[in-house]
Amino acid sequence: MCVSPRARRTGREPARRPAWWHAALRTAAVTASIALSSPGFAQSQGSRAEAAKAEARAAEAKRLHDEARELYDDGEYRKAIERLEQALALDPDGKELVYNLGLIHEKLAEPLEAERWFRRYLEVETDPVLRERTQRALKRIEGVKRDQAAARARQESAAPAAPSAQTAATPPPPPPPTTTRPVGPWVWITGGVAVSALIVGNAFAISKSPGNDARTGGSVGVADLQADADAAHSRAIIADVSFVVALLAGAGAAYLYLSTPPVPRTAATQAPPRRASARGQGVAATF
Repeated sequence: MCVSPRARRTGREPARRPAWWHAALRTAAVTASIALSSPGFAQSQGSRAEAAKAEARAAEAKRLHDEARELYDDGEYRKAIERLEQALALDPDGKELVYNLGLIHEKLAEPLEAERWFRRYLEVETDPVLRERTQRALKRIEGVKRDQAAARARQESAAPAAPSAQTAATPPPPPPPTTTRPVGPWVWITGGVAVSALIVGNAFAISKSPGNDARTGGSVGVADLQADADAAHSRAIIADVSFVVALLAGAGAAYLYLSTPPVPRTAATQAPPRRASARGQGVAATF
């Protein structure tokens, strides 16, 4: 039997504990180990941890909501929306966050976004007073949407179609230059020959001939009739030759004109400059 150091010093025998004491200690140890290792205990510990995390998220969401309220009071609506969306990500059941998002979008004249948040709020809100308040907000939004649609329709009907930026920046292409064929000297010469020959031919063609009813008698003899006939025949030959020359010269003039390559018509060829008169020198032009 082992003797404790204190017993050696005092010289006394240690007091013996009964057997049931040791049995009770063993039973308590086994019970504690079973309780610590049971699923219920682990689940209880996990529930406490989740509850602590939920409380932390709720506290952070409340802080973000208060910060959004301050930003809203300062007119920083976009930043307030960012804080409320962050708070809603931490607390998806925050009905007040949803309503405030709709309220700020309505303040920014964004009816579609405001309507979306207000309708989401109606899906989770059961209080009749708060639901009626949200319904009034939706009616206001419907009025804003009608006014915006009417304004857009008036603007589209009043304003002419504006040209695109590319069309306005690009100048219109210049009109194609007009061309002309220069009339060369040989065109004038051959054309003049054709006109002269045509006049001569007409002149000789219409000259008076003796005719078939010419008769001798008086001072008109056979020799005279023969001379008139010969002269008429000569004039007819001259007229025919003149017509042929006019035809050939006209064809030559046309060929020479059409074979000349065209050149662009310039301002100088369209309208030759006028010589300024002495009276108009130094005086500005007026209408």
